[in-house]
Amino acid sequence: MAKTQKVKLEDMIDKNLIIFSEKAIKKEDILLKLSELLYEKGYVKKNFYDGIISREESFPTGLITVGGNVAIPHTDSEHVNKAAIAVAVLKKPVEFYRMDDASEKIDVNIIFMLAIKEKENQVGVISNLTSAFKDPNFLGDLQKASSKEEVFKHIKNNFR
Repeated sequence: MAKTQKVKLEDMIDKNLIIFSEKAIKKEDILLKLSELLYEKGYVKKNFYDGIISREESFPTGLITVGGNVAIPHTDSEHVNKAAIAVAVLKKPVEFYRMDDASEKIDVNIIFMLAIKEKENQVGVISNLTSAFKDPNFLGDLQKASSKEEVFKHIKNNFR
């Protein structure tokens, strides 16, 4: 049996997969934009967005954290070519349903869209990501960032 290679968060982030958006009106807008970015860069297959939307309807990904609300949309590994994390920092929040209470909506300003190639890595990647959220300054600093480079540097410094 082949051994699965563990993916490190810092290896999944690329500054070309970071966007700032003031135009998102609803979550589908920003999810489409992130999915298209991942597709254009070759990280995911064409059907990735459909997988993200389908999974989000069944298993919402909004999360309340000490530093602010985030969403961690992801889908099955069959839609992924190569592991990556796309990040959106929103100037105006969009509504996501909560991960722990699918009947409640929350406003989200930062989205970490996961493209995970090996499904065995999914729980570990999400766990490591949520560990970074425990730093009360992490998400606030991302919100204050003024460039992709600044967001990238801050994320790389917090993903270990």
